[in-house]
Amino acid sequence: MEELEEVHTMLAETAERWTREWMRDGEKKGRHDGKAEMLLDQLQERFGLIPESVQKQVESANLDDINIWARKIFRADSLQAVFH
Repeated sequence: MEELEEVHTMLAETAERWTREWMRDGEKKGRHDGKAEMLLDQLQERFGLIPESVQKQVESANLDDINIWARKIFRADSLQAVFH
């Protein structure tokens, strides 16, 4: 009986840990998706229609790159300048 309680406790702790990890992963993905969407909105507002290749580049980029590009919008005179 004691072994069953230990297994139950271990399973409960594992499920709790997985839930925390999934929540963190979901929050991180949400931040990424939100920033990517905001960047695409800003790019379209500044430069007009955004090519699909640029949309894919932004959507697949890491957060650091998205943040860098978002700051470059203020100085860039073209869409290409944001990414170079």
